Amino acid sequence: MKIKMRFLIVGSAVATLALSGCSRKAEPPAKPAPAVVARELARRTIRSEVTLSGTIEPDRSARLAAQVDGEVVALDVREGTAVRAGETLLRIDPSRLAAALEEAKADGLAARAQLEDARRVLERDRTLFERQGLSRERLEKSETDVLRFEAAEAKARARVAGLEAQLADTEVKAPFDGYVLERSVELGDVVRNGSPLLVVASRTRHALVPVSEVALAGLAEGKPVQLRSDAAAGGGCAARIRRIRPRIDPATRTADVEVVPGPEACAVRWLPGMLVRATFSLAERPNVLAVPAEAVALRPDGGRTVFVVDGDVARQRKVTTGLEGGGWVEIMAGLGEGDKVIVQGFEKLKDGVTVALPGKGPKPAKPDGAAPAPKGQR
Repeated sequence: MKIKMRFLIVGSAVATLALSGCSRKAEPPAKPAPAVVARELARRTIRSEVTLSGTIEPDRSARLAAQVDGEVVALDVREGTAVRAGETLLRIDPSRLAAALEEAKADGLAARAQLEDARRVLERDRTLFERQGLSRERLEKSETDVLRFEAAEAKARARVAGLEAQLADTEVKAPFDGYVLERSVELGDVVRNGSPLLVVASRTRHALVPVSEVALAGLAEGKPVQLRSDAAAGGGCAARIRRIRPRIDPATRTADVEVVPGPEACAVRWLPGMLVRATFSLAERPNVLAVPAEAVALRPDGGRTVFVVDGDVARQRKVTTGLEGGGWVEIMAGLGEGDKVIVQGFEKLKDGVTVALPGKGPKPAKPDGAAPAPKGQR
C-alpha cells in the first residue's frame, strides 16, 4: 500500500512538471515593433499644377466657297501647298460670265445713247416752251423721258459692275499667307454658288485647352505653360497663355484658354488636330515646411494628422495644411522644423506605439539550420 502511494505521488509530480513544461512552450512570442520609415521635416518650394488636354488649332483659317456657278478649269494646289496672300488658287470657267458682261456693256451704251438723245430733246422743248411754241404737257413728257433713260443707264451700269464682280470671283485667291489645309474639289468638277472649295490655314498655331472655372482663378495672360504631345518624341516646349476666352460653357463649366509656344526653338512639330497636354502652374509657395502627401491621413471629422517619431515611439499630431502640389503638402501648424515624420508604415499605428526605424529594430531571427547553442548556454 505504501509502495502504491509512493508511485502515485511520484506520478503526480511528473505530471505536474510535464504540464508546467507544456505551458511554458505554449506562451506566444512577443510581437516585434512595427517597422516604419521616417523623414525629417524640412522646407521646400511647393507648386500647385494641373495638366489638361487640348487640341492644336491654326491661328487663322478660312473656308473658301464658290461664289459663282461653273466648271473648275484650273487647280494647282493640294493639301499642304504653301500659299501667299492674293495668290490665285483655283479658277472657275469665266466664259459664260464674260459673254454676259459684254452684253451688259452693250446695253449700257444703248441706254446712254438714249439718255443723251432724250436730254437734247428736252433742251429743245424748253426753248420752244419759253417762246410759247410748245405746250406744258409736251415739256413734261420730255422731262419724264430723261428720267426714264437715266434710270435705265444706271441699271445698265449696276449690271456691268455686278458681272465684273462675278467674273473676278471665278478666280479664288488666298486671303492670307499660309497653306492649304483641305481641298474639296477636283479639276473638272462643276460647282454651284456656295460649294466648298478649299480651307486655308495660317502657319502659326496655338493650343486650345478647356480649363475648369475653378482653376481659372490661378491663371492669367502671359503666365508660363509646359506644352507637350504624347505623339512627339521631342517631348515638350515652353509656352505661355495668350488669351483666356471670356465665356464659360454652361454644359462643361470650362473656358477655352489659348496657349502658344514660346519663341525658343522646339523640336515638336505642332499639327492642327494634334492632342496636347498643357501643364498650368496655379500657385507657388517657396520656403515652406512640407511633408509628402502620402504621410498625411484624413480624420473622420475632416481634420488631418501625421505620425512623428519621438525616440522610438510614434506620436500622432493634428496638423493644419496649406498648399498641395507635386506630391507635397504644406504644413502651416502642428509640426516644427526637424520633426521626424513617418512616411511609410503608419497605416495601422496608434498614438504611443513603439516603432522600429531602419537600423534600430530588433535583431533578426536565426536562419533555419543554424547550429544549436552549447548545453551550458541553453
